[in-house]
Amino acid sequence: MFYIGIDFGHGETSVSRVPGTNNQPVSRIPLRISGNFAEQKVYSAIYLDNDGKWQFVGSEEDLKRPEIKEGFKGMIHALDDDKREALCEFAKLVFKAILDNDKELHYNPETGEANFVICIANPSDWRRQNPNNPKEYLTFFQEEAGIKPAKMCINESDAAFYTKFKGYVPSDKVFVIDLGSSTIDFTTYQNSICNRECCWGANLGAHLVEDKLVEYGYTSAEEKEENTKGMLLVQEEREKLHMGTADSALSLAARFEKEAYFTRLNQSGFTTYDLNLKVRKLVANWPDRKQIAFCVEIETPKVNTIIKDYISDLSLALSNAAKKLQGYGISPNKVLLSGGASRMPFVKEITKEAFPNAEIVRDNYPEWVVSDGAALYAKTHIKALEGRNKLQEEFATWAKAHLDDKLKSAAISSFNSILKDTLRNGLENRYLNGSSGSLNDLEQISRGILEGITKTIEFKSKADKQFIAVVDGFIKAKLEEIIKSNYGKVVTISENFIDPGDTFNNVGVKTDFLHDFIAQIADHFCNNFLESVDDLNWSRARSNDKRHAIITEFLANIDYDRFNHNIDLNEFISQAVDKIDKVLHDNGLFQISE
Repeated sequence: MFYIGIDFGHGETSVSRVPGTNNQPVSRIPLRISGNFAEQKVYSAIYLDNDGKWQFVGSEEDLKRPEIKEGFKGMIHALDDDKREALCEFAKLVFKAILDNDKELHYNPETGEANFVICIANPSDWRRQNPNNPKEYLTFFQEEAGIKPAKMCINESDAAFYTKFKGYVPSDKVFVIDLGSSTIDFTTYQNSICNRECCWGANLGAHLVEDKLVEYGYTSAEEKEENTKGMLLVQEEREKLHMGTADSALSLAARFEKEAYFTRLNQSGFTTYDLNLKVRKLVANWPDRKQIAFCVEIETPKVNTIIKDYISDLSLALSNAAKKLQGYGISPNKVLLSGGASRMPFVKEITKEAFPNAEIVRDNYPEWVVSDGAALYAKTHIKALEGRNKLQEEFATWAKAHLDDKLKSAAISSFNSILKDTLRNGLENRYLNGSSGSLNDLEQISRGILEGITKTIEFKSKADKQFIAVVDGFIKAKLEEIIKSNYGKVVTISENFIDPGDTFNNVGVKTDFLHDFIAQIADHFCNNFLESVDDLNWSRARSNDKRHAIITEFLANIDYDRFNHNIDLNEFISQAVDKIDKVLHDNGLFQISE
């Protein structure tokens, strides 16, 4: 079985697989075949080819294609028809590329059978807004895009966090900063559990960097007039050809160059942002190969000046984040950066300024962090579910065979414990010390005491505890092992897996047998210890021992089969199964939409 993680990003999309190739724990599935690893992801944009089929937008050469679609990611119910269709077609292309480029994966489109499952990452803030958003997202990919092996969604920040899960210790306080093209999400983890109070987002995605650089080309660059005229020409020509907007094409071009610029900058420390677009790259069959549509050349110091407001806003957001966490008494010792935009060098620098006492963790290819984590967690979660399903089946089988007997045993044991004190004390106080001595008197007193016992809170409490202990004893050890083997966490579960409810309320003990039973006991002892069966003098002191012997015999021979305990076996099993799910969730890591 293989486990696939997909990060449908606003700007770019990546896919990871577990187990990886060549015995790696995780590897990346190329969506584009390229010798350059960084180019094996795809931009979240598509176009219609000459045959009317959708294709990935891969480079500037694709910008002159008709019907370019981008910026289509969003909560499903909020998408208009055009963006919904674009997201659907894009998802189909991603799924096809996965199957085409990884020959170890097998899938039957007719039945949906596959040797892999898919976990799709969703923006973390979506689930906080409404728990149904990820479920709707997952259903969309399953039903409209036809990705049947998609089995779960995971928050993007949770996925990023999980990539380093095996390296965490219980005392770690981890702050995940997921910086994408559209937004930035902040998520806090303590003892490997997400602190829901300390999670929030901000509209500080890296698209603002692209916007600033394009705005500079229109307002401050030497070529601003040529750029304005050039893009007006492009817009007019694209409208004639029924192509997408010029602004959309320019935005994609700016994104391509931004990615390339920051890659070069990380390698050399100094480079030039060079966005040089000819009209022929944006308009099909344009005859003039040299005519400029938009052009800016900006060296690194100038780039930093142009985007200084963005850097300042991001720095302030991080500083405020640190203060907010301090208000909750949280000082992260690890800050994990994820998302392709976190490769911008200044991101790590200002993060260190905001969290000077924390270890700043950023992978070399942070754009794959979310898909890596989704794949890793899919394996963990599916294995945990397999263990859970086995436990639930074992419990159901055991319960159907033994639960009624265990319930009865709990009632008997609890009843007997209380009866020993209540009946003995009651008879001593009410019979030995104040009775006429008749067997009928003994029967009436015993009957009242016996019937009263089964209606007491004490009886219910004892019986509940004994019955719960039996059920818990079957489940807890096995569930603790599931959590330990899958999530690497040693826990002691205090949860009770069933609540007997009304099972032990008013347990009826039929007392019709008491008269004959007491008479038989009396006859038995009187034949052995008294000279005359017909003349029982219960008031004589020497008969006290005999009366105690009768009580002892009564306790030892009570007809427990007369208990009337009615249980709904299926309800008890369902209740325990629900609690198993709850404990697994609470002691796992994340809330998953399945």
